[in-house]
Amino acid sequence: MPTYTYSGSVAASADEVYAFLADVRNLPRYLPLMTAARAGDAGAVEIETVVKGGVHTMAAWFRPDSSARRIDWGSTDNDGYHGWLAVSADGESRATIDYELTTPRDHNLEPYLAAATTFVDNAMRTAD
Repeated sequence: MPTYTYSGSVAASADEVYAFLADVRNLPRYLPLMTAARAGDAGAVEIETVVKGGVHTMAAWFRPDSSARRIDWGSTDNDGYHGWLAVSADGESRATIDYELTTPRDHNLEPYLAAATTFVDNAMRTAD
């Protein structure tokens, strides 16, 4: 299975970026196909997506580690889909997000990871 990596930058402190990303409720704010995300017990997450006009509900896992500013995630139905991200400081008001994603689909995911970083940056600027 292919593994993809990407590093992107966000205009906020590393602590702010990590806190935003570690909150499951924010997933739909920066992943456009996702319409809802609900945290369950022991890192379980239920997500809803809209793909090709259909609503799909999926079970996943989501494991934030605040001491490392890292989040691991994956599908409970497909062991081949999993990844992680780590947030590091790039100065006081800038953060870098490093991603690694393994997926059974063989296509270039770098544009999607770059877009997710832009969406995180935009969502944080408009956060309540």
